[in-house]
Amino acid sequence: MKYPKKPLSVEQQAEKLLARGLMGDKSEIIDFLNKVNYYKLSGYTFPFKNKETDFFIEGTTFKEIVDIYNFDKKLRLLLFESIKILEICFRMKFTYHFTRKYDDGFAYINKNNLPKLRKDQHTRILKYLSSDYLLNVKKTSEIYVKHFFATYGDNHDFLPLWMGVELLSFGNLNLLYGGFTNELKSEIAKEFGVHHKVLISWLNSLRTVRNMCAHYSRVWNRELGIKPLLPDKSKYWKELRGSCNNRIFIIVLIINYLLMKINSKFDFFDKVKKLFDDFPCIDIGKMGFMDDWKDKIEDLNR
Repeated sequence: MKYPKKPLSVEQQAEKLLARGLMGDKSEIIDFLNKVNYYKLSGYTFPFKNKETDFFIEGTTFKEIVDIYNFDKKLRLLLFESIKILEICFRMKFTYHFTRKYDDGFAYINKNNLPKLRKDQHTRILKYLSSDYLLNVKKTSEIYVKHFFATYGDNHDFLPLWMGVELLSFGNLNLLYGGFTNELKSEIAKEFGVHHKVLISWLNSLRTVRNMCAHYSRVWNRELGIKPLLPDKSKYWKELRGSCNNRIFIIVLIINYLLMKINSKFDFFDKVKKLFDDFPCIDIGKMGFMDDWKDKIEDLNR
């Protein structure tokens, strides 16, 4: 079937919204659509539409949609900045424990030291940390990479892990951790108070949300497509199992929990509360938040 729709002018897009029952000033809608793609905006309109007619529910205003859009934008920024702090910490922890265990910055080159990786996965890690890829393919601008291979390239084709880890994507960082022995993974996960299988699940969930935030995807009212594992032995986490695992609330809980493990003075929770206070119109239930969500986080922080 051939796609039948033709491109519309911004004015026609605004008229289409108004014709379908959205209440608002046409000039304001046009001004907004000159900065934000119509299709992107549509992701925030679905809950306000009659599914059978595709018309807006009576009384829906353009301001409501824009408020949710702006809320989502600020939430993405908050999540992204917080996950970035965690990612930096993970890079340090993984590198520190792994290189200390083998007393060698190049221990990752030996596949036997990453027994949980498949051969192709190990090859992928090596590729991204090799001189051939970094200097000839990627042509990195990092001075420390150029200096290392200029100085030690006659003996080394790969970076020591404490340098190379900073060049790995979050996905490859998670892959690296997953390749450690269970003993080493447990040693690291213990610092965060969870089983290593839970930590791996959380890493993958955080990577997914981080990528959504980095690419400006909507997180409000979204099923994440991921269900992070929750600790088995904790009554607190057991009560949450299955209730909100695929919504952003569980990610907020995980981020807050991990940040508090790093430093109890992080103010992530306060920032989340302020964001909701600034946007009282937001339906928290659409993101998996329960009515007593503040109490839930405070209980976890104790």
